[in-house]
Amino acid sequence: MTGNYSTVESCTEVETSQDEGRVNKLIVYKDEIHSFNCYVEWLEKICGHTKQDAIACATVIDYKGMCIVKHGSYDVLKVMCSALEKEGFAVEIR
Repeated sequence: MTGNYSTVESCTEVETSQDEGRVNKLIVYKDEIHSFNCYVEWLEKICGHTKQDAIACATVIDYKGMCIVKHGSYDVLKVMCSALEKEGFAVEIR
């Protein structure tokens, strides 16, 4: 991982004792490995984004270095987080 994102925790390192009813966020960080189109493709495949939503998130990632790509329960986001990690993306759940 590049950049100043050393505080990003792996999905497997995030505490699992989440508060009931708490809405969690899946955050994807920019890296020097994946192309814009790669972000779009995987956000569609893994997060279920429409093409338009995936492009919007990829644009934010490109310009701001990170984007909250999904909100939801920890269990649902954990699956997406793990799948994105397998593809080499820098991600975390907050």
